Amino acid sequence: MLNQQKMAKTNDKPQEQPQEANKEAEYKELVQRLQADFENYKKRVEREISDAKEATRIEVLRKFLPVLDSFEQAMKFMPKQPTVEDLKKENEQLKKGFELVYRQIKATFESEDVKPISEKQFDPYKHEVLMQEESEKPEGTILEEFQKGYKKGDAIIRHSKVKISSGVKKDANAKQNNLPNA
Repeated sequence: MLNQQKMAKTNDKPQEQPQEANKEAEYKELVQRLQADFENYKKRVEREISDAKEATRIEVLRKFLPVLDSFEQAMKFMPKQPTVEDLKKENEQLKKGFELVYRQIKATFESEDVKPISEKQFDPYKHEVLMQEESEKPEGTILEEFQKGYKKGDAIIRHSKVKISSGVKKDANAKQNNLPNA
């Protein structure tokens, strides 16, 4: 009987090793499947992001198609060999056409909640200083806007290019006149 118990114990060990090997193989297979699933997930997300960007580009282009149509329509009415009278009419038509295109572009930006930057005090997050000039106005006051900046919500689309006041420069003579007489 002791012999049988010894054999039973020795038989248990060989059975445990294949089970451990099977578990190890199962874990390895599970890890490989998870890796493959994760790689597929990454590829799918990248593809979805790319598709969303392309859809956004198409939507922006779609919004500018009426502007393009207006330019094409205006070009149809340009005379080949204009007379003075034609030039006067053309000038008036061009003016109306440009106003129409301007309104369309502005409406497109407004529909996207894009607004011009309108602050009159310098903000380095919204303005790019191209020049500084002495002025009676307080330091940092915007004196001139060279190029309009735009924002959508808190996101800056383009910074305003501006000239700002560097404040009033105190004259060297004025400083001496303010000194007490010794």
